[in-house]
Amino acid sequence: MSLSIYLQPDPDTVVSQDGFFTNPFPVTFDGRTGGYKEIKLYIRNDDDNFYYHDVELKVEDSQFPSVTNRPEDGYTWKLSYGDTKPTYNDWLNTAPANILTIPDSIGSAGNPDTSTYLPFWVFIQVPGNLDIQVFTSVQLVLSGKETLA
Repeated sequence: MSLSIYLQPDPDTVVSQDGFFTNPFPVTFDGRTGGYKEIKLYIRNDDDNFYYHDVELKVEDSQFPSVTNRPEDGYTWKLSYGDTKPTYNDWLNTAPANILTIPDSIGSAGNPDTSTYLPFWVFIQVPGNLDIQVFTSVQLVLSGKETLA
């Protein structure tokens, strides 16, 4: 699949894939205070031979599955599609570890569209009063139907 996640709408800001930390999506918190962060990222088609539809995005952690969905302890990851930053109430109404369905196709037959960056938001909440921890197994996972352009 030639879909990638970007930190900015710029081809030089692609996030590393397959566990190679050449350009990770870094998130840090002060474990003493905890808190939450809202981060805007982008999805783009990197291959002019294909277009994509029925695209989904989810957060997974193969090593510590509960890190992405443990609201009773304060750990929460949520996803939202669109350019506009969700309100706090929007985030409250979004299920933890939700699967985000992208309503837009990325290109079409005869038009693979490798220039459009589709925006989405990530909400990450971490509880306070924690010892130092490093989680390197949390991944944003893209899937979708790939069709020859």
